[in-house]
Amino acid sequence: MLSDPFSYIDDEIHGESMQYYSEIIREHQQDPDKPTPRLERSQRLSRKTSLIREVANKNRWLHKPPDEEQIEEMREILRDGDVRPPLTWDELITEIEDMLDD
Repeated sequence: MLSDPFSYIDDEIHGESMQYYSEIIREHQQDPDKPTPRLERSQRLSRKTSLIREVANKNRWLHKPPDEEQIEEMREILRDGDVRPPLTWDELITEIEDMLDD
């Protein structure tokens, strides 16, 4: 980066530092008899792609929530085939107390 800071002025993390560093180099190499051309930081043409954003944008339930059949199917998958509904807090506490008593 330091050997060619002009190529990294659009870098998301180091761009500002590279812009400053390249300006210092330009000033140091400038011929005092010639006017300095004013170079602005170029505009980024596109954002970096994000895998998480791409996956989130492919959500098939974004505009229409899943129907009851799909919800039940997901519950079964997430519970490893156990069809029992999840325990309430009171049931869970009772179950833990019973385990501690044994």
